[in-house]
Amino acid sequence: MNSELPHKSPPPPVLALGNYLKTLAQEHALKAITLSNDDGLLLAGHQQSADFDLDELAALAPLMEVSPGVRDAMRQGLAPHDELAAVSMEVSEQSVFLTTVGGSLADVDEPRQAFSRILNLLH
Repeated sequence: MNSELPHKSPPPPVLALGNYLKTLAQEHALKAITLSNDDGLLLAGHQQSADFDLDELAALAPLMEVSPGVRDAMRQGLAPHDELAAVSMEVSEQSVFLTTVGGSLADVDEPRQAFSRILNLLH
């Protein structure tokens, strides 16, 4: 009889990104959070309810950084007290955008490191 415990393999990187974003959303009481590439393609996201279009948040994230008008237009669909934030960061030599609704992350260094570890699994 084999007494070894079964080895549980780590989740696929895309699932790991989603799980990490879910954890961030819960820890920071965010209504929605997305990670997108510099073309605005959704890499992963999480929302507490079905009130948000994660693909739209991801797609507009790169534009929010360069055009305040885009951010203002996106805010029109949010509740008045909902904060909308987007931050760009370099992860594994590529630009990505972290977008949040309902708050922001004061420190993005920890998420940047986590994203780097997860995205490196893809290579």
